[in-house]
Amino acid sequence: AGEMVIEYAGNVIRAVLTDKREKYYDSKGIGCYMFRIDDFDVVDATMHGNAARFINHSCEPNCHSRVINVDGHKHIVILALRKIYRGE
Repeated sequence: AGEMVIEYAGNVIRAVLTDKREKYYDSKGIGCYMFRIDDFDVVDATMHGNAARFINHSCEPNCHSRVINVDGHKHIVILALRKIYRGE
C-alpha cells in the first residue's frame, strides 16, 4: 500500500483542447484516453501514452491517482491502496 504502480504518461495539453481532440479521435475511430491534471492541463495518452491508459474505474479499487509536482512539472501517478497480488 502506498507504493507507486505507474505514471499516467502522455502529451500534456491545455484543457480547452480536449473536446476538439476527442472529436478528432472519434472521427477516426480511435479510442480516447485522457486524464485531467487540473483545471488547465490534461494528459492525452491516446497516441503517446503507456499501459496506464488502460486502467479503468472499479467499484472495489486497488489503486488511486495523485497529482505530484516534480521540478515544477505536474505528473499523474497511480498508487496502490493495498497489497496487489499477481494476476489481479
